[in-house]
Amino acid sequence: MFDNPGCHERFFSSREIMLRTIHLLRLNHIHGGYNSLESPLSAMTWDEDFVRLACIEFLVETAIFSHCQTCEPGEEPWNKDWKFVSNIPGFSESSLQCQCLYKHPSFAGKRTMTETSFQAIQRNTLFDW
Repeated sequence: MFDNPGCHERFFSSREIMLRTIHLLRLNHIHGGYNSLESPLSAMTWDEDFVRLACIEFLVETAIFSHCQTCEPGEEPWNKDWKFVSNIPGFSESSLQCQCLYKHPSFAGKRTMTETSFQAIQRNTLFDW
């Protein structure tokens, strides 16, 4: 399913984009600028060696934001978290992690067959903590 040239090309293209992003963030940091990088908490981005190194060297502040803490009133909360890393002093204190006593419905997304639009999918599984 994932072992095809198109999948490999998307993987290496996104990796190259992230590598260039880290280089730009590092350059901005060296010149005194503030930076942040965001990706879903479960993203493979955080496993990349160059991202880990940046988090040790200069993106040392980490904050996690949960969908249930940031969604609009009346919007259904999802089991979705985003991780932000930054060089802004004290940025870690801005975390808004889920404190709910139950697990929210999972959220997944997929591209349509034409890959020109995005469709949200709710997984109908609820788990108790």
